Amino acid sequence: MTVLNRKTLTTAAFGIALLGIAAVPAMAVTQDQVTQCKTYIIESGDVSLETHKLDFQTATSRKITLKITPLDGGESFTASCKLKRGKVVTASLTVPTGTMMAANK
Repeated sequence: MTVLNRKTLTTAAFGIALLGIAAVPAMAVTQDQVTQCKTYIIESGDVSLETHKLDFQTATSRKITLKITPLDGGESFTASCKLKRGKVVTASLTVPTGTMMAANK
């Protein structure tokens, strides 16, 4: 039979807290960094807000991935921004082959 005393409950609570901390990513991406990524992609000239919708997809501490959807109903593609010291340093598009945008590259 397990004896539930203050020491046992404190140890269990501490263990659960450590598990919660381990589940949190080491560096969260901020909304400002996502906005920087979107701006970087738009300023590249390949994507326009008049013709495309940019949505946040995933992020790690060093990379933000956006889903880019043409407003005319074309095939979606992705853009990735690399971060260094919290700032966007490069961006790249992954365009499906056979699309008009891929043919222009």
